Amino acid sequence: MLGGALTGVVPSRARPVAALAACLVVALVATAVVVSAAAPHAAAAESGLLLPAPAGTRWEVFAGYNTATHSAPNAWELDLVRTDAATEGTPVLAPISGRVSYTSSDCMTVRADGISVLLCHLFVDRDIARGVDVRRGDRLGVVAPAHAAGNNGLPHIHLAVHDSSSSYFGLTLPLVGRYAIEGREFPPTSAWNAYAGVALTSTNGAGGRRGRRRRRPPAPAPRRSRWCRLAVARGSPCGAARR
Repeated sequence: MLGGALTGVVPSRARPVAALAACLVVALVATAVVVSAAAPHAAAAESGLLLPAPAGTRWEVFAGYNTATHSAPNAWELDLVRTDAATEGTPVLAPISGRVSYTSSDCMTVRADGISVLLCHLFVDRDIARGVDVRRGDRLGVVAPAHAAGNNGLPHIHLAVHDSSSSYFGLTLPLVGRYAIEGREFPPTSAWNAYAGVALTSTNGAGGRRGRRRRRPPAPAPRRSRWCRLAVARGSPCGAARR
């Protein structure tokens, strides 16, 4: 009975040690909470998207989530305009490394890791086509002028991240976590024209040399006729073979 009565009793000299241990546990838990809260933002800074424009250029969200053209089920999209110079003619750079999966007269997508980054209202460079591998910072084209490339009279870049994990081109994803832009998150919201006016500065290409993209193989040279080959062998122009 005596032994049972003493069970759980802490000696007086051990109480300060137990109190110190309890304080350490509380401090560790608090630190873990802070770290876990900051982790998504750290991940966004390390693996997020960069603005699809040269480093140092400044941009602003002209149209954000939930507008007449950004509506459900694809409401998580942004229209970006440049604030430090003309938007028209600004080079458009790859915001991520991946493979070009679609191009048209005004839009294109870069696909990687189960997502497709959609960029619209630009003139795509001639050597950018489906199947071309690009690295973040590679040039993709230029922003189209007013009333061109479907921009409704306003030069801008339309940017969205689409889920491509289970389909070729799925719904848009909110720009948070690994899809944050320049470390800035745009959480889901039902607010009208959400995030309009948010300012961003590009760091795309600031890390050094830009990557090289895989170019399409050159087209094979046209096959010459026998007469043409004989003319070339004699040092005459190909067209002179039949004269």
